[in-house]
Amino acid sequence: KGVEVEMLDGSERLAHHLMSRALQECPTSGIMWAKAIELEPKQGQNAKSVDALKKCENDAHVIVSVAKLFWRDAKFAKARKWFNRAVTLNPRLGDAWGSYLAFELEHGTAHEQREVIRKCVDAEPNTGIDWNRIVKRVANWRGKWAVKLRRFCEETYAAEFNAKPLNREVELLLQGEDPYAAMAAAAEAEAASREDAAEIKEEGVGKDFFEPASSFQGQKPGWVFKMGVRGLGYYKDPKQDVKEEKKEKKDPGKTEKTEKTEKPEKPEVKDEDEKVQEKK
Repeated sequence: KGVEVEMLDGSERLAHHLMSRALQECPTSGIMWAKAIELEPKQGQNAKSVDALKKCENDAHVIVSVAKLFWRDAKFAKARKWFNRAVTLNPRLGDAWGSYLAFELEHGTAHEQREVIRKCVDAEPNTGIDWNRIVKRVANWRGKWAVKLRRFCEETYAAEFNAKPLNREVELLLQGEDPYAAMAAAAEAEAASREDAAEIKEEGVGKDFFEPASSFQGQKPGWVFKMGVRGLGYYKDPKQDVKEEKKEKKDPGKTEKTEKTEKPEKPEVKDEDEKVQEKK
């Protein structure tokens, strides 16, 4: 706390002095070493993390700090491996779960995001400096574990949480829905969106392809009455259009033949001058 107070006051030199004294008195404190890595300038953090791993290599706080360094350096496979190691060593550490989910939301797949949420819910984390500061508020302490995880990420990792839109199933899980119910709801929503997209492709989205109608008003050539993506009414039927086009292609040849057969050849009417010339 003394280090945090000095950092808030802008006294970085005094904060580093206090941290060095703290590490001398508590050389195996993972929380202290994680804070020491954070205080170091960017170019010195890797060296500090090596010192921290020598003193407490199996401390989850240090492992999370190292994972964040890999995340910063765009070494995503190593970052995922170290985050997974941290939550395995201490599954009750909420800070580790929040950092792990924020990383997967930015760089992971929907499957990896679901797995982090599911494992966090099973672990029920209840420790962590930042975790308890957010989770133990009056508005949050009665919430489900997935909801607590979401609120932690929204506040601590806002940029990563909003980096890209959430998968439907992941969104339902973070709202506290049952995992199996969330999977079923996401599958239904995906199937419905596919059907809507297929209907839109077939029918089009313009006004020329749909006429609203509250009830059936009789048959209309080239149209079909049904409940579609735009509501109840008459939709353009592509099947009927194809049939009409085929008929139109066939009809012109027939009409030409009938015209030829029906129209008799008109006898040539000769002028009187021509007749006189022929007699001569």
